[in-house]
Amino acid sequence: MEEKKLHKSDEGYLKFVHELHKVLLSKEIILVYEGEVDQSITKAFTSLIERNLSGSQESIMLQKRVYHVMVECLQNICKHSDHMLTGESISPGEGVFVVAKDHDSYIIVSGNAVYKRKLDSLTSTINHINELTIDELKEYYKIQLKESRLSEKGGAGLGLIDIARKTEKKIEFILEPINDDVVFFIMKFTIPKAI
Repeated sequence: MEEKKLHKSDEGYLKFVHELHKVLLSKEIILVYEGEVDQSITKAFTSLIERNLSGSQESIMLQKRVYHVMVECLQNICKHSDHMLTGESISPGEGVFVVAKDHDSYIIVSGNAVYKRKLDSLTSTINHINELTIDELKEYYKIQLKESRLSEKGGAGLGLIDIARKTEKKIEFILEPINDDVVFFIMKFTIPKAI
C-alpha cells in the first residue's frame, strides 16, 4: 500500500490535534465547545454531561450541582454575549465553554465577549457576591428576587448568586481585551466533590 504524503500545513494541523488530544486527556477535559450557544446546544450538552455524570460514581447531589452550574453558564453565554468586534448584543450568544474535573472537583469555564461599558456593573456584582458568606448569599438571593428589576435580557444577577450558593466557592474571572470597545470575559466555577 502506497503511503500518501501530507501537505506541510495538513501535517501541522494533525500534529496540533494530537497535542490538543493529549492536553485534554491530561487535564481530564470532559467537554470543550466554541461557537454559538442556543437552546438546542444547551439541551445537547446537558444531555451529554448528564449521561457522563450518571455513569460515574459521583453522588446525586454533586451531579445536580454540576448540571445546574453548567446550565446557568450556557444560559449566560446565550443571553448575555456581545459581538466580538462591535460590542452589539447578539442572540443567540457566542462563546467558549469547558467542563473538566480533577481528583477533588469539577471545573466549569465559560467565556464570551462583553461590551466594556457593561463591565463595571458586571464585575462589581461578582465582587459583591464573592464577599458574601453562604447565609448572606441566601438572603441576597431573596432580596434580588423580590426587589430587583430584571435587565432587558432577564436575570438581575440571580444566576451568578445561585452558582455561588451551589458551589460555596468564589467566582474567578479574567478580562482579555479584544479591541477598544470589547473584552473577552472568562469565568471559572469550581464545584467541590465534597461539600
